[in-house]
Amino acid sequence: MHNPGGSPFVGHLVDTSACGVAIRFPPPNWPNLTVGQEIDLVFTSEKFNEPLRVAVRVQHRTEEAGARRYGFRFLHPEQLDAHLCLTFREYFNRRKMLRVFPDPNDLVRVTLEAGHGEPPVEARLENFSAIGAAVSLEAELDAEFVETTRVGFSMQLPNCDRCVDLIGNIRYRRLVGARIHYGIEFDPELSEDFGRQQDIINEYKTKREQQWLRRSA
Repeated sequence: MHNPGGSPFVGHLVDTSACGVAIRFPPPNWPNLTVGQEIDLVFTSEKFNEPLRVAVRVQHRTEEAGARRYGFRFLHPEQLDAHLCLTFREYFNRRKMLRVFPDPNDLVRVTLEAGHGEPPVEARLENFSAIGAAVSLEAELDAEFVETTRVGFSMQLPNCDRCVDLIGNIRYRRLVGARIHYGIEFDPELSEDFGRQQDIINEYKTKREQQWLRRSA
């Protein structure tokens, strides 16, 4: 991070999107920034021909164990995209990397199928991206999926006529309270019309991101 008149603050990139980044700064050399403050970030990497300077605004600050984390919003994302090479642009591909949360006021109906003839199981959407989702279900329903990692994933998004129907692979299972959480990665090869279904997910995802940005502004 650029620090006029002093040594730069060096942090570690922990999350990226098309709208901003999250950076963790270890002690004792961490910045004291106010929410809403506008600064310059300087990205360096052996993959870049030269450092990339980006104007950002502080969106949030979090005190973590042994570190301080800031969320920054790009002030001119369209200019950033225009100056990124293809390799670097992939780091800021929101369609691939960042998960968002459904609106608690909008019902998102999710069902899972184990593929052995049993009826679909109701699940709760916890978060999602264009390439995967985290869902939770009642703990006793885990027995339906104990012998498989591949599932049918169906999701009805608000104000969307078409249901999203994908094939996914369970990448993790975790007991959280009285529910089982699954991390599901969508399979683009086995899912029919995968690109079009990604577009449906991304349309809702963009809507949720815009809602979050309006609340954070």
